[in-house]
Amino acid sequence: MRQRPTEGQAPADARVEDPSKRDRGDPRARSQTEDKSSTPAQDDAQVEEEAPEEDEPAAAEAPDPDGTYEGTCDYLLGDGGAEGYRFIADAKMVNTGNIGTVNDIKAVWYLGGGGKIVKEKTVRTNANTTKRVGFDFPASSDDIDRHQSVEGDCKVVVTIVDTFGAVK
Repeated sequence: MRQRPTEGQAPADARVEDPSKRDRGDPRARSQTEDKSSTPAQDDAQVEEEAPEEDEPAAAEAPDPDGTYEGTCDYLLGDGGAEGYRFIADAKMVNTGNIGTVNDIKAVWYLGGGGKIVKEKTVRTNANTTKRVGFDFPASSDDIDRHQSVEGDCKVVVTIVDTFGAVK
């Protein structure tokens, strides 16, 4: 039968640490609940790793290329002469990321009979800025007729293909 310790006494099977030995790093003074796989020197090293260094710079923020865009496209008939026919498109890009981006902008005008006219540009947009890019080029009356046959179907697509500069 086990005896209960009285107030102020430790149970007979409990280990009591000697604080004077613990302060000197004496391994015999370690309690039963401590991890016995490390040495006192390793314990000190772990404490040092956990303490923040004053001279250590903050971790660099990771690049986060991101953004939004809006695109429109259309055609113009001008004054009806051969010189007035034009395909036009516009892309408004907003770089919402923390690094500059290299963007491919593609404007596509679909033509009846299965064809299409594709124009592309590559532009750089700095972090946290907005940029507009336009397309404007002459079209033949035949291209306009074929485009009208698919009810003026066209699209503008912007794709981030690379980054540049430092993280901001």
